[in-house]
Amino acid sequence: MKDLGEIELQKLKDVINGIQGDTFPSQHANFIWSMYNHLNDAHESEPCLCGSAADRWRRYIEFHRDYIKTK
Repeated sequence: MKDLGEIELQKLKDVINGIQGDTFPSQHANFIWSMYNHLNDAHESEPCLCGSAADRWRRYIEFHRDYIKTK
């Protein structure tokens, strides 16, 4: 797993900590997805914003929450 610089980490914290309940911040979708791929050195395609992709978005957000806890 890769690390983030201070500025990237702070932005990730701001975005992820700003998510309340089941509200998905669609304006940050690309950032959430790209940070997931960056940190995992993955190459997953960006999911749509429809309900059928909700599980993937939850996985990305939970991954980021766990990552932030370690920093």
